[in-house]
Amino acid sequence: MLFPAGSLPAVGGFAELAVRLVSDGFAIGVQMAAPFIVYGIVFYAGLGLLSRLMPQFQFFFVAMPLQIMAALVMLMVTLSAIMTWFLDYYEAGLSQLLAVR
Repeated sequence: MLFPAGSLPAVGGFAELAVRLVSDGFAIGVQMAAPFIVYGIVFYAGLGLLSRLMPQFQFFFVAMPLQIMAALVMLMVTLSAIMTWFLDYYEAGLSQLLAVR
């Protein structure tokens, strides 16, 4: 229980819980997005290098469909793992909130 029935809740405890939940949520979001962040950095670094090697060709315009297709394929490959990871995090958070102490 977060606080006993019939008494006022501890404001400090709720503030600490809110900060922990927001920071944990942000951390899990960055961890789930990590493959896409790495893919984006590597892909655009490669395009930037190609653009420097041959500046008269518009690589960013030509590579846009490739980037979209590759990101969707990566989403298809990683979606089940990402959802399993999120559901485990969600279950742990709910069990922590609903646990009788």
